Amino acid sequence: MSKPQEWKDARDTITPIRKEWARKTLARAGIEVLGETKHSLILKVNCTKVEYFPFTGGYRGKGIPSGRGLKNLIALKEGHSKEKAS
Repeated sequence: MSKPQEWKDARDTITPIRKEWARKTLARAGIEVLGETKHSLILKVNCTKVEYFPFTGGYRGKGIPSGRGLKNLIALKEGHSKEKAS
């Protein structure tokens, strides 16, 4: 089942705006942006490659717990995450 067209349109409209905001916020936090795809940013957090999805706020990467929120992603870098990797 595919997502409704309105959701896809909203994602395509909002993602570039959120990507730019996320880039600025991540730069202030000292997190390196390695690249990007159509819907995500590829980051380097604690020597780990992480994919961040600005539209949903989700992130994932090998060796870190998946989660949501830019603040939580920055907290992982700073070592203040309450979550533990499985």
